[in-house]
Amino acid sequence: MQLSDMTNYRGSNIFTLTG
Repeated sequence: MQLSDMTNYRGSNIFTLTG
């Protein structure tokens, strides 16, 4: 996982994880 992907993961996908 790249740093950029990690930022997107915490920034965008976090909403998906929380539902």
